[in-house]
Amino acid sequence: MTDFDRLFSQGEPNQEKLLRNGFTKTEEGYYRESPLLSFLLRVTVTNDGKVNAELFDPEADAPYTLHLVAGAEGSFVGEVRKAYEDALLTIAESCFDRAVFKSRYAKKILEYAKEKYGETCEYLWEKFPDNGVLRRTDNRKWYAALLTVAGNKVGLSTDEIVEIVDLRAEEVEVPELIHRRGFAPAWHMNKKSWVTVLLDGSVEFSTITELIDKSRVLALKK
Repeated sequence: MTDFDRLFSQGEPNQEKLLRNGFTKTEEGYYRESPLLSFLLRVTVTNDGKVNAELFDPEADAPYTLHLVAGAEGSFVGEVRKAYEDALLTIAESCFDRAVFKSRYAKKILEYAKEKYGETCEYLWEKFPDNGVLRRTDNRKWYAALLTVAGNKVGLSTDEIVEIVDLRAEEVEVPELIHRRGFAPAWHMNKKSWVTVLLDGSVEFSTITELIDKSRVLALKK
């Protein structure tokens, strides 16, 4: 069965898209009731993006839940399960914006790249859906890699997952940069010409944007 918790956790509800797709604004978020086979599909989306869905059987005047039982079999249950999953997948694709990264600075980097350069994050690896890259539209070269990694891999005293950005830098500047607070040797990139920047607030965002601009210029060079 589809892992809807993971599916919706990687997105943020888009108000305009929700309203356009039949949802009504409520105090807690958004609500839509729509027919699905012989049932009513009732979906609520809270303001913080949590999704709850229920199939309601009007004839029995009660919720229908057999499609949620993993071992339940039969042509009718299978038909209901597929229709239910297809409906929720459609909501995820049409009403949510993908939001893999959670940190404020990661989100600001994506906003910055989109507003200044018209470039959006690309998720290139099916096995690593929490990693993405920004690249120039002209020559398709990367200038930023937004990654999730265990903190102890980038100099922190924790094995909790943190968010970082790898950026290009002049080789003569790399040795000095990696000894500054909030920086580390490039993770999974050429350590001579890339640096890692922690996105935990230890580096001012204005500094990060300056480095992004420089990295993008360096990506133009042959």
